[in-house]
This record gives sequence, structure tokens and C-alpha cells, in this order.
Amino acid sequence: MAKTQSFTPTQLRELRSEVEEEFSRVLQAMTNGADDSYSNNDAWSPEQSESDELDAVLHERQQARLAAITAALRRFDTGTYGECARCGRRISLGRLSVMPEATICTACSAT
Repeated sequence: MAKTQSFTPTQLRELRSEVEEEFSRVLQAMTNGADDSYSNNDAWSPEQSESDELDAVLHERQQARLAAITAALRRFDTGTYGECARCGRRISLGRLSVMPEATICTACSAT
């Protein structure tokens, strides 16, 4: 039996809802960022180059976050959401509320 059974069904529904909302926020941010890209291609400038690099880094981070959130949604489906990938103990509700894609508990993250 998965360790997430110690969460109540209501807690799991609320957590899943939070994860799904975060997925939508990140996806929306990526979509909005894509709309703004290349809007001013009239002339090259060092500032524009730095801005393009920053945009690329932010996009990569958003992609990584989206992948982590997608993995969290899969853990809901397999019944392992909230289970520490290192020690198998339950990840605290507080940690999951702040970082819903967390895969390790606070104790394991400190080591």
C-alpha cells in the first residue's frame, strides 16, 4: 500500500487541484512568453541579445517545472504522490503545499 494513504481523500483532492492549477499557470506563462518573443526584431543590440538569452533560460526553467509538475500528476495516478523517493516516508503537507512537485521529504533534502 502506498504511503500516501495517510493523506485523507479530501487532502489528496485539494493537493491534486493545486498541482493542476500550477500546471495551468506555468503553461500559461510559457504561452504568454512565446507571444512576446521576437516582437522587436528591427535591429540587433547587445541588450536585445542579453534579453534573448534570459528569455531562453526562463523558458528552459519553465519547461523543467512543467515536466516536474507532470511527473507529480503521474504520481497521483500511481498512488505514490507525497511519498519520499529516498526514504519512502510521507512528505509533509506543508512542503507539498509550497512545492507541489516535491519528490523528497524535508529530512532527505537536508542530506
